[in-house]
Amino acid sequence: MKQKLVKGFDNLLNGSRCVSISRIIAFSLISKTVYKILRIFIVGGLLFFGGINYINYKIEVFKSYLKNMFNYYIILFKTILECIKQDILSKIGAFIFKKSFLKCSFVREDSFILKLYDFILSSFFSLNLSQKRNSEICMLDNTSDNSQTMLLTKGLIEIRNILKQIKHNENFSLPSIVVIGSQSSGKSSVLEAIIGREFLPKGTDMVTRRPIELTLVHTFESDEYGEFPDLEQKKVSFDQIQKVIADLNYSVPENDYISDEPIRLNIFSPNVPDLTFIDLPGYIQIQSKDQPSSLKDRITALCEKYIQEPNIILAVSSADVDLANSVALHVSRKVDPHGIRTIGVVTKMDLVTPERGFNILKDMNYPLNLGYVGVISKFSQSFFDKNNNVSDLIDKNEKEYFSSFCRFSNNNDCFVGVATLKKKLIQILEDSMVQNLQNIYGIIRLELEQVSYQLKVEYNDRFLTQEVYMAELVDILKYRFKKFVENFGKSQIRLILKDILNQKVLNLLAERYWLDQSIFNSSKKSFDDVYWKDKLDTSISSLTKLGIGRLVTGLLTSIISSEMEKISQENQFKDHPYVRQSIVQSTQDILKEKYHSTVEQVENSIKPYKYEIDVDEDEWELGRKRSQKILKKEIEMCQDAFRKLKETIGSKKIEKIVNLIVTEKGQQAIFLKNRENILNTRLKFIKSEKCKSVVNKYHCPEVFLEIVVKKLVDISVPFLDVVLFSEFVHQFPRNLDNRLIYNLTSEQLEKIANENFEIKKQIDLQKKKVLLELALNKIESLMLSKKISYDKISKN
Repeated sequence: MKQKLVKGFDNLLNGSRCVSISRIIAFSLISKTVYKILRIFIVGGLLFFGGINYINYKIEVFKSYLKNMFNYYIILFKTILECIKQDILSKIGAFIFKKSFLKCSFVREDSFILKLYDFILSSFFSLNLSQKRNSEICMLDNTSDNSQTMLLTKGLIEIRNILKQIKHNENFSLPSIVVIGSQSSGKSSVLEAIIGREFLPKGTDMVTRRPIELTLVHTFESDEYGEFPDLEQKKVSFDQIQKVIADLNYSVPENDYISDEPIRLNIFSPNVPDLTFIDLPGYIQIQSKDQPSSLKDRITALCEKYIQEPNIILAVSSADVDLANSVALHVSRKVDPHGIRTIGVVTKMDLVTPERGFNILKDMNYPLNLGYVGVISKFSQSFFDKNNNVSDLIDKNEKEYFSSFCRFSNNNDCFVGVATLKKKLIQILEDSMVQNLQNIYGIIRLELEQVSYQLKVEYNDRFLTQEVYMAELVDILKYRFKKFVENFGKSQIRLILKDILNQKVLNLLAERYWLDQSIFNSSKKSFDDVYWKDKLDTSISSLTKLGIGRLVTGLLTSIISSEMEKISQENQFKDHPYVRQSIVQSTQDILKEKYHSTVEQVENSIKPYKYEIDVDEDEWELGRKRSQKILKKEIEMCQDAFRKLKETIGSKKIEKIVNLIVTEKGQQAIFLKNRENILNTRLKFIKSEKCKSVVNKYHCPEVFLEIVVKKLVDISVPFLDVVLFSEFVHQFPRNLDNRLIYNLTSEQLEKIANENFEIKKQIDLQKKKVLLELALNKIESLMLSKKISYDKISKN
């Protein structure tokens, strides 16, 4: 029975074990299944949303593609319609004519007339197509010629602009078109008509007070804008151009009224030719009461400066003024007596009769080799729109006026219209530049050889840039800074602080002890008395609560600033105010940043000494020796000061002054003598047996206070070195790099380099060499291309 019970119990245990094991297995299977299901859902979700995003992206790309294609075909369709519009309209007209023509019954019945009509119509369309093709071929030929001329002129103007960047370039300057005329001649209107925009200031007073060097650049972009290179203003609208020019003109002082400093303006437009103009102040006959009496002569001198060879003179005269009274022709005749490089422009042709206008242009009494061109540069104000080019309006007005007089239209030797003037100016400027090109080429080669030789002899062909010069300056500065750091460390800081605190102790002793006569007679009162204990405790408290943190930090800051100021005044930096300012400012910024944290840490370090100071016998003995040295040094200083005072006023007078005590110097002498006596007395006392042990510290406050100073200095110096000086040594070179290397603009670098005459001379020579080489290469390329084009023309 017992065995059965035991066996049943064992079976029960085994069953429970199996159940528990099966449960564990079941739970583990469930968790694995759930994990797999979750992973499938997560992966599927990611793939689903990723696929949706990808499909949306592809849809957007496809939409964009369709939109672009649609716009492309719309533009293409419009272009095709525009091209065939004229043919379609002509054919529609012919068809309508044919319909109306065939309405007549006798025409419909006559087959011969119908065939004749079809023949004439087909011949008309064939002739029209042939004419159209011929005009297209001519247009292509003209476009090719114009593009070659345009490229040649553009290349010549590029060379001219390169040579203008060279200082003292009088020997190899290419010609410009100089516009001269009286104030009422309309020269500003001529320039605006050529450009097709109103951009020059207007007014009854003299508005052009400075020469305007105007460079027109033909572009293939639709945007029209201006640039002022000297002002670093780019893409300036024409409204703003007018305002800037007016501001620059009125910036001339009232006393001067005009200035020879030019305003440089570049205009970029698809509607302008590549030309260079110089617009000058207009001539005046008499000056007004608010104008200086010398204004007329100054304007004449300014204009004569610009109309010298090789410049082309654009002499503007009004048609309603006889050419014999033209100021522009009169002045140009002085520098160009044969009229070889002068072109006459007669404005306001609509103010005279066509017959008189024609006679003016054909007048042989004042012949010019380049001839005259008559223009009507004014246009109706109702047509004017500042946002549109007005060249077409001017051209239309001129054609309407000049076509009404047959002699203008039938005479090839009579040039009229702004469009004609543009063509003549392009050709004249190109011819003039090409004529000067060969001569200038030789001059540039010779100048380049001289500059290269000078660079080799004087600078050993060492290439120097503004950036290199600044880097060398910074290297010199860092070297001097390194030397300063090597000669100024913990030991120097310790000596400086010790001296200043020792002086504070001497002043404290003089105030609290040396004026008290009882200290010199110790027999009257014991030094163990409470009076002397309080006196020493008060002196220690005054010293430790003096504000040591501010005192020593301020002292060290002042010394570092002074040393950096000395470095900034050295020869290498004295010519560069910005560099000196950067040295001083960097020093001040770093020291100011670290000042408060240094003060706080020094004050925290000396806080224990404000309550208790322990001194052992060894410290006392060393302090005693140091005190003796301090007193001896102070005695020597008093003796030296007394000696200098005696030499200043004489030995005989000094005795009288000391006895009478009537002058300030006598009082100084008495003070020095008294101080010397006190110091000698205290020195003897410190050497005596009474000051041999620390237990007699109340007898010898000089020794105890010196030890206090030593402890204060020892604990302050590490914080001053780590928190202030080491941080300054670490940050200063980096701060300097940010100021003088990384954050300087090219203009600032150029200004700093130009402050050194030798460096400026070398950089200018290098720049001159680069510009000469560039101009030479462009001239050679231009001469080669022109030779090739001439060869092609001669072959054809």
